[in-house]
Amino acid sequence: MEKASPGSMTERMEHTGNGTGKRPSPSVSLILITYNRYDEINRTLATLRCQDGDFELVVVDNGSTAEGKIDLEGWRNVRFKRLNANGGPTGGRNAGIRLATGDLLVFLDDDASFADSKALSRIRERFRQDPALGILTADSRLFPSGETDYAAIPRRDKAVLHEDYEASYFCAVAFAIRREIVEEVGAFFEPFFYGCEELDLSWRVLRRGYRIVRASDLVVHHRVSPEARPSDRWIYSNARNRVWLSLRNLPWPCVVSYACFWWGYLFLRALRERHFLSYIYGIRDCLKGVPAVLKHRNVLDRATLHAIGRLNGRLFY
Repeated sequence: MEKASPGSMTERMEHTGNGTGKRPSPSVSLILITYNRYDEINRTLATLRCQDGDFELVVVDNGSTAEGKIDLEGWRNVRFKRLNANGGPTGGRNAGIRLATGDLLVFLDDDASFADSKALSRIRERFRQDPALGILTADSRLFPSGETDYAAIPRRDKAVLHEDYEASYFCAVAFAIRREIVEEVGAFFEPFFYGCEELDLSWRVLRRGYRIVRASDLVVHHRVSPEARPSDRWIYSNARNRVWLSLRNLPWPCVVSYACFWWGYLFLRALRERHFLSYIYGIRDCLKGVPAVLKHRNVLDRATLHAIGRLNGRLFY
C-alpha cells in the first residue's frame, strides 16, 4: 500500500504546530493484541491502570479459542474487537490500527508491562518534540530477572547501550508510531502473518526519511516464555518470510544472498532441532507465494540502503 512521495521533512515540520510556537501534544491509542493468553493480557491490563495522562485503550482478541475472558471492567475509553480467526501479529495489529483514533499508535505485547507510570507521557513528549521521529522502540528487559532481552535489541552487534540510539528496525514488544506515517507508508504486510513484519515496516519508514530510535528511558518488562516462540514455527516463518522480505524490498543481488544465507542456515538448524518438515513447508509456501509477493515489489532506493547499512542493519543476510 504505497502512496505518492510526501513533502520534504522541512515541509512536514512546517505543518505541525498550533500557531502558538509550541506543537500540540498528540493523542495516544494504546493497542494490545492477544491470542489464547487471557491471564497474560489481564495481568498487563492491571499494570496499565496507573499510566499518567489520557489515552485510548484498544484491545484485539485475535480469534482466541481458549476458555477465558479479557477483563475490561472499569476502563472508560476502550475499543474492543474480536476477530473471527487468528490473523497473526500482522493481522491483529492492523485490526488495532483500524480501530484506533489516536495520533500516536503505541503497541504493547500482551506479556509485557511498562516499568513505570510515566511511559506514555514520555512517548507523547518525544514525538511532540521531534517531527522526524517515526518509530520509538523500547528497552526490553526480561522479567523477573531484569536482564537485557537480547532478541529485542535492534542492532546487529547486540551491544547493550544505556543511551538512546538510532536503529534500522524496531522490536515489536513495545513500540510507538505516528498514525500519519502508517497512512503514508502502509500498515503491516499481512501475508507475513508472523516474522519479518518489523523489518518490512521499518524499511518503508526509513525510505520516507523518518528516524527509528531505541529509547533508553522507555523500559518494558517482558514476561517471555520458551513456549511463546516454538522453534518449529520460527524455522517455518523464516524459511518463508525472509525471502519474501527481500523480494519486496531489496535489489536482486541481495535477494539471492538472503535466500542462500537463510535457507542454508535454517537447513542446519532444522536438522539439529529435528524440525526438517517445518523447513521444507516454509520453502514450499515461500515459492508458492512468490508471484503474489512480486506484485508488491518496491525496491529501496540507494539512499535508504546506505542509511540501513550506516545504522548497523543487514542487507545481504
